Amino acid sequence: MTQKTPYIRGAWGTSARLSPELVRIRLKNPKNPLMVNTYVYQTPHLTLMIDPGWPWTLGPLEQALRDLELLEDLQGLDVLLYTHTHIDHMGLASILEQRTNARHFVRSGI
Repeated sequence: MTQKTPYIRGAWGTSARLSPELVRIRLKNPKNPLMVNTYVYQTPHLTLMIDPGWPWTLGPLEQALRDLELLEDLQGLDVLLYTHTHIDHMGLASILEQRTNARHFVRSGI
């Protein structure tokens, strides 16, 4: 959580620090002009990611996390939260299940 500037651009998209603990990452989609909003909530004891994005944006997501000094790799994720089941929100779920020890949660009532 050492990001000093509130807004950063990268080859992967853009980010904005919404609070000291919350960062919005807007990942570019190489398949169409839509972007996805991924959120990282981080405290000294927890790193939670909300809606990690499409399966084909894994590399850009990992690069964004490194560029923003949030995580060195996905092993630092503790919790993944999916707000709904569209591919742009939980398309990475299967990959992240294999590559992390994070707990996965889907918002109920959807």
